[in-house]
Amino acid sequence: MSITSHSDQDACSASTAPCSEDDSLGTTPPAASLKSLSLLSVQTTVDTDGAFESYSDPAFSHDDISSSDMQSLKGYDTASIALPISETHKNYILMYDTASIALPISETHKNYILMYDMLTGIRVSISRIEAKVPKQLENEDFASTSSFNFDFGGSECTPSSKHNFKFKDYAPWVFRYMRKAFGIDPAEYLVSLTGKYVLSELGSPGKSGAFFYYSADYKYIIKTIHHREHLLLRKVLKEYYGYMQQENDTLLTKFLGLYRVEMSALRKIHFVVMVNILPVHKSIHETYDIKGSTSGRFIRPAEIVRNPASVLKDNNWIKNNRSVYLSERTVRLLVDQLAKDSLFLCSLDIMDYSLLIAIHFCDKDGEIQEFTVIEEVENTAGRKRSLLKRTVREPTRVNKENTADACKEKTHSIFNSEDGGIESEIYNDGHKEMYFVGIIDILTLYGKAKRFENFIKTMRKKRSKNISAISPERYQARFMEFLESRVLKKGAE
Repeated sequence: MSITSHSDQDACSASTAPCSEDDSLGTTPPAASLKSLSLLSVQTTVDTDGAFESYSDPAFSHDDISSSDMQSLKGYDTASIALPISETHKNYILMYDTASIALPISETHKNYILMYDMLTGIRVSISRIEAKVPKQLENEDFASTSSFNFDFGGSECTPSSKHNFKFKDYAPWVFRYMRKAFGIDPAEYLVSLTGKYVLSELGSPGKSGAFFYYSADYKYIIKTIHHREHLLLRKVLKEYYGYMQQENDTLLTKFLGLYRVEMSALRKIHFVVMVNILPVHKSIHETYDIKGSTSGRFIRPAEIVRNPASVLKDNNWIKNNRSVYLSERTVRLLVDQLAKDSLFLCSLDIMDYSLLIAIHFCDKDGEIQEFTVIEEVENTAGRKRSLLKRTVREPTRVNKENTADACKEKTHSIFNSEDGGIESEIYNDGHKEMYFVGIIDILTLYGKAKRFENFIKTMRKKRSKNISAISPERYQARFMEFLESRVLKKGAE
């Protein structure tokens, strides 16, 4: 895919690294001649349990490959070619609903135009704000916005675009300094998000209807948010900025940008860019979303069997007799920081947040990786190509020299100094673990809707203290009590 940009005289345009037609796969047929084959893999094939389906001689399925493509494949080693399951494939819905990986968005994807508009807007807005001379932040910077109009012809400040759309960047100066405080290099940030114009969508939207997209290197997450969440973030941005500047060890979600893309008068989508707290170079074997509530907080065994990568909840933690195994000193530091962060959210009238705990079993290093990875490799002609690897069933093969770069933004905190996480200091039945933790979903205000939900659920349930929709003060106290009594297990010094 390529982006048409302005000439060098256009100071507002930003360059990108489009995929070229030279990104071929060695001995495979030319990509241009295979209309049905959006991605081929010569060396790596995965069975039908994954996102790819392998076909072997003597013939491919005519349901998936056109006759012209069949003709193009003659003379090639068809036994080693893996075909991605497209949206028209008979198993696509099953694969999409149960996938524990993020699926790349192709040009036929229903959200491709949204992805294209998001990345184009980010590329231009970040390039413009980073090119300006640094200045002292002022109060009006927290409420400021920058707007861009994109069309086929382009303008002095925007390159030409495949689609007509409008883009708005909220508080660009504030987020510029926010990214700097998190140690994020502007050039690397742009390359991660827009270098290849590749995003991967994680499954189907959750209860909130939000979509999650990963950058090509999985270091950043783009999440669509509701209009009221965008209003809340803008309202508390000054307090959030100040808190994140002074708390180096905070576990709160790190927001890197707040945007709106307007694809039509009836479709305005707000979204944020965040740091991904999960590692790209280690397997995640268990994941929990802890709120401190036991009402409706359980994933049934049948769902876990259907999707082994399910995010488990509070009652699963209790039922599995789970604990975080850390030294008493580390637990004390972690409890203190969680208390600070949750009290800060309470002061902003925010509730319904969670502590995400992702667990890596150190004795299973090199086993499964729960996400796909876009890996750059060299083919025999010395040209770079992108190989999409589905590694749920394969050993993780990551160059350890690059792991420091993958976590560079995260190493300033004592809670992610060990490859982006916290290594257990005592053992769980002889098994050492690594924990990747963060407070997520921090944009829910205890407003009229939540107060009404609290009233209704209190009327229906006798044990109203266990419901999620309670006041920020009660929520914070219950959250910390659950973490201290159920989650964090103190070990020896």
